[in-house]
Amino acid sequence: MAQPNSLTGIGEKIQDAATTANENIQAAVSNVGESFGAVKDSINNTLSDFSSKSSVAVNDSSFLDSNSIIAKFAFLLLVLFGFVMLLYLGVALIGYFTSNPNPVLIPGQIIGTIAQPPVTQNPTLATSLPILWSNNQNTGLEYTWSVWLQYQPSSIPNIYQPVFIKGDCSNPNTPITNPGAGVLNRTQIAQTSAGMAPSYSQPTFSLNNGPGLYFVNDSTTANLYLLIDTINSSTPTAITIPNIPIDKYFHLAIRCQNIYIDIYINGTVVTRTQLPNVPKQNFYNVFVCPAGGFGGFLSTLQYYSRALSVVDINAIASGKPNTSMLSNSNTNISNSNFLSTSWYNSFV
Repeated sequence: MAQPNSLTGIGEKIQDAATTANENIQAAVSNVGESFGAVKDSINNTLSDFSSKSSVAVNDSSFLDSNSIIAKFAFLLLVLFGFVMLLYLGVALIGYFTSNPNPVLIPGQIIGTIAQPPVTQNPTLATSLPILWSNNQNTGLEYTWSVWLQYQPSSIPNIYQPVFIKGDCSNPNTPITNPGAGVLNRTQIAQTSAGMAPSYSQPTFSLNNGPGLYFVNDSTTANLYLLIDTINSSTPTAITIPNIPIDKYFHLAIRCQNIYIDIYINGTVVTRTQLPNVPKQNFYNVFVCPAGGFGGFLSTLQYYSRALSVVDINAIASGKPNTSMLSNSNTNISNSNFLSTSWYNSFV
């Protein structure tokens, strides 16, 4: 008979334990609720101080109670201002860590007979100035070279006088006085150029012209020759710009759109050439006035990774060259640096 009493005692103990656990849970929930209530009351009391005239030292309570459209508009302006500042900061950071697509290689005036340090294309060097290729343009490959030139003819004719070359200039200090065979015979130039050319060979000075620009004084006239390498071709395409102004500053723009090369003199297109293939681009350095350069002056050589519009080219040509010398020189600069555009209108 003692067994039922034992079972009854165990049941009562279990019931008492369950009751105690329930009371503890209710007490814990009550404590949490009281804690949240205390925090809420503290926040309300803190915020209510901003609605008190005595706390913020204002006489009119309408400002403290305002939640009008003006307050919301002011908040939106603040958010917009913060977004714009972050946007400018992001653009600045991107520009800092990326290369300029339109670098100025020569920012002022230089003497044409003084070779400049090569514009290195090695991205690991801090002094590099990368020539970026066009990206996702409608016509495919695009670029524009822009430069101001003033030419003073050499007393020795038939000498290649390089203005700039993007190629492998293995010996930039040796004048090009003996053009070699095997690159392109100049009698072939006359077939693809606007003017007659003498019948001697192109130089083997640069195996890559991407592009290469040269002055040649052919005894009676001053001509510019543009050499451009193309894909699947062992010889460059030569484009002649004849009868260049002498002792006068003029603006030259070389614009490439796919297989078409347009040459602009003082904002006027003087020749348009269709290349046999797409121009070949290279990763060689840019050499300005190497191998003795040319007689005269060069100003503001700039590269654009896109084909400039006619409006853009005319905007540059309507300006004037930067005649601030980049280095000290005792050479007297000719005062006849005016522009002449009427002669080139005959090409239109």
